[in-house]
Amino acid sequence: MKKLIVVILICVAFPVWSQENKLPKDFSIVTGPGIAYVFGGEKLDPSFGYLVGIEKNVFQISEKSLLNIGVVYSMQGAEYSEIITEEDGSQSGKVSLGYIGLPILYRHRSPGGLFWEAGLQTGFLLIGKDLPEGGEKSNYKESVKSVDISIPAGMGYWFNRRFSMGVRAVYGLTDMSGNGAKIPPANSNHQNFLITAMLRFNITGK
Repeated sequence: MKKLIVVILICVAFPVWSQENKLPKDFSIVTGPGIAYVFGGEKLDPSFGYLVGIEKNVFQISEKSLLNIGVVYSMQGAEYSEIITEEDGSQSGKVSLGYIGLPILYRHRSPGGLFWEAGLQTGFLLIGKDLPEGGEKSNYKESVKSVDISIPAGMGYWFNRRFSMGVRAVYGLTDMSGNGAKIPPANSNHQNFLITAMLRFNITGK
């Protein structure tokens, strides 16, 4: 419930910030496929990930610089292969982690359409599943920290006022396995990583 309240407050704040800073009454829908990974684990491989959400410019810092905030949902995690015994071979599967993220980004844009961005993001874990091959899925949420602090950074190009393409990498700063996650080795830090292609569709308000 607390997480939902935070998201609602952020969404309500969008039009308020726009009015105070005289920014256009529009926002961007962002989405894109990507590659997710968890640093610090043994026998971990990249996994399919994605991101979808909304973002809005809320403060004009200078003629070319803006402060942007958003609400995004990302699917992250990793694939794994854990050796059990010589007789049984290995166990493979996937850990899927779904986060609601609140990115705050500094964005610099050029007159030609190029832009770059960097900032800070707070993620709240909503879904955590262990999906072993040939076995039943199990709840993995209790094994991962519920809050993930990360640094998003990216670049892209606006083709016109409505559409842009780019790339964004999100590097986790939080030790996600601090609650005793099963990701081996148990005594190592485990940090989320996600890199996605970013498609932006600008929705113009009246």
